[in-house]
Amino acid sequence: MDPLDVATHLLVASPGEFYCMTCLGEAAGVSHLVAQGIGATLAREPGFRRVPERCKGCDLVTMVIAYVPTIKCARCSRQIRTGEPDVVVDENRFHRQCWQILVSNAKIADARQATRLSQELIRRSLSLLGLPPID
Repeated sequence: MDPLDVATHLLVASPGEFYCMTCLGEAAGVSHLVAQGIGATLAREPGFRRVPERCKGCDLVTMVIAYVPTIKCARCSRQIRTGEPDVVVDENRFHRQCWQILVSNAKIADARQATRLSQELIRRSLSLLGLPPID
């Protein structure tokens, strides 16, 4: 396995954890200079972010890289951003507002079903009493 693969596997295995090039190089068994190249390569790949932040390995604030997977809402398929309020149901993630829409739609459907059932029961009762149906 080449150093790029090692670094990729390390970052993907710990999503959202930022590592500096020194720590990434030590983990991949390469020099700091080679790790810089690996970091530059990975920064161009989808899901990887390179920002000034605190390193998880050495606790220094410097340029670090992490794998931050794109999490999408199960209802609208838009990205759920870090820190944005979300709801997780059965391993599906939703924006909070998308979840509220789904819950509201379910309540509306239940209310409509209850209305139809009530109307049918009224029709049956009137029929049993021998009264004409109400339209």
